[in-house]
Amino acid sequence: MDETFLIDLVARIERLASNREGAIGLLPLSEAMTEELLALAGAVAHASERRLAPLSTYLVGQAVAHMVPDSDAEARALDLVHQLRLAIEAQGDASQGEG
Repeated sequence: MDETFLIDLVARIERLASNREGAIGLLPLSEAMTEELLALAGAVAHASERRLAPLSTYLVGQAVAHMVPDSDAEARALDLVHQLRLAIEAQGDASQGEG
């Protein structure tokens, strides 16, 4: 994983957003969340059209952004991504078994 790229990407997103509506306070991606998001994108790419992979991570980001922030928010967000990936993988496995 290229951590420098991700750190720079977060900084760039914050700069662009702050130019529009003020600072948004993005948290750095944990190693676990990064790996889970990449696994989710891979699962989506294999279960459907490849181009839907980045859209899936965007939609998960929107869901996480609307979660109530508390001390467990990061763990709940990670669990959301994990459970979604497992469901997509299971759906893909089931459809492959039908063919």
